[in-house]
Amino acid sequence: MIKIDKSNQIPDVLTERRANDARNAIDNMIQKGVLPGSDDFDGNIYNGRGVKSQLLQDQNNKCAYCEITMAGDYGVVEHYRPKTGWKENEGDTLHKPGYYWLAYEWTNMLCSCDKCNSVARKGNLFPLRDPAMRDIVHKNISNEVPLIINPTLEEPGQFLRFNQYIAVAAVIDEKVSDKGRKTIDTFDLNGRSVERTPARTDLLDARKRKWFQAKVLYDAYILQGMDRIKAIDAVKSLYAQPKESFSGMFLYQNIWF
Repeated sequence: MIKIDKSNQIPDVLTERRANDARNAIDNMIQKGVLPGSDDFDGNIYNGRGVKSQLLQDQNNKCAYCEITMAGDYGVVEHYRPKTGWKENEGDTLHKPGYYWLAYEWTNMLCSCDKCNSVARKGNLFPLRDPAMRDIVHKNISNEVPLIINPTLEEPGQFLRFNQYIAVAAVIDEKVSDKGRKTIDTFDLNGRSVERTPARTDLLDARKRKWFQAKVLYDAYILQGMDRIKAIDAVKSLYAQPKESFSGMFLYQNIWF
């Protein structure tokens, strides 16, 4: 996961009359005491022309969360704050309504791989540091401190680091980051979650291959007589580029070769 420089140019489909009508329709349901389900939201709007393509461009064709490269039509438009309902913990029942007023908001959208967005991982999960601060009734998110990193607003390296190819929670003022830990667990970034769904060993293996690919280059630099610091900087200048898969592993590294 790396910081995403999201475009300020909102895709037209999100600002047109159809989107405004869709927002009003959901608001009317809420005012009547009807809790909208997923089918009540118009996916043709948030999946509409220009939305996914702009997200992928902003994200260098990588998943916003795990950083795998997404080619072709792979990946989905993901709502950071879930629109239909929310869960504080994995085993909870779904609480409704969700953050329905953000269903068509550009600032609430990312593009993620199917595995990160699955019901077994993030899905409708949206834990807060203090659940009492959740104020759906008043559409107020100003007091929330989410425990899942938002890479469009936060520098992930403040909460998430790497020991070689293993993701670890950052240590802040001698305390392990709860946001880093929850993000790692939610997306199974280390391929260890076996209770809810098969572990993401493919993700861990891909990141491991990238790490050892970089190490081969590092070793070559050392054999050429380059000192350790310069060799690390040279590797980092290549592999920490935003377009590279798993660039966060090189940006936020604790233990080099």
